[in-house]
Amino acid sequence: LSLGDYEGAEVALHRAIALSPNDPQSEGLLGWAQMLQEKYDDALLMFQKVLIREPVNALARINVGYICLKKGIFGEAIEHLSKAIRLDNDKKATLYAHFYLGLVYLERDMFEDAQTFFQKAIALGPNLIEAYYELGRAYWFNGRRDEALQAWREGFAQNKFNPWGKKCAEVLRQVEEGREP
Repeated sequence: LSLGDYEGAEVALHRAIALSPNDPQSEGLLGWAQMLQEKYDDALLMFQKVLIREPVNALARINVGYICLKKGIFGEAIEHLSKAIRLDNDKKATLYAHFYLGLVYLERDMFEDAQTFFQKAIALGPNLIEAYYELGRAYWFNGRRDEALQAWREGFAQNKFNPWGKKCAEVLRQVEEGREP
């Protein structure tokens, strides 16, 4: 997974599960490998298996929320992501639950709610540069252009070598050239 070979990870994790059936950690990682290949239905089934055995598994829950977001099932996405925030038993899951909720609300053109969740994600994980980029988009589409520019500047300043830091710089250039982001 860490090498970006999601197909290879999926094969290896199927073998691991065959050797140790019903291992929630292996199943969760398999769901993740499938999700990263956009095999959302397979991943959803895997994460649901994990949640049946471990209802408080926040990482599985946020991944279900993310898949629901990608499939356009916004109500269910909000439900799963909000529950992960309420559980607050995994810092990484709580961070991504806020970020994904920001994406849900941005997708639904609910810009102020999106801004709130992106701001919280940045407060929880200032190195999540993608949150600065998306916060800038939420501000921009809400007509708050100066705040959008500031969010993108901050994202670039956080890490100019990060792909999302570079995207922040790119969108700043577009705006300076008079183009829409």
